[in-house]
Amino acid sequence: MTWKGKHPIVKLITETYEKGVKLTKKAMEKIEEKIERLTESTNQDFPDLGQWFIDIYYDKT
Repeated sequence: MTWKGKHPIVKLITETYEKGVKLTKKAMEKIEEKIERLTESTNQDFPDLGQWFIDIYYDKT
C-alpha cells in the first residue's frame, strides 16, 4: 500500500491513553509543523475537513 507514492510507517499501540492529558503549546507547535490539514477544500461536498483529516510528514533523524 502507498500514499502519494510512499509506504506508510505504522505502529500498533496497545496501551490506553489517560483522559485529560494534553500536549503543551510548545510541543503541539512542533507537531503542527509536520501536519497538513485539509482545510482548503473547494469541494462543496467536503467543506473544511481539516479537523478530521490530516497528512503527517515524517522526517528520519
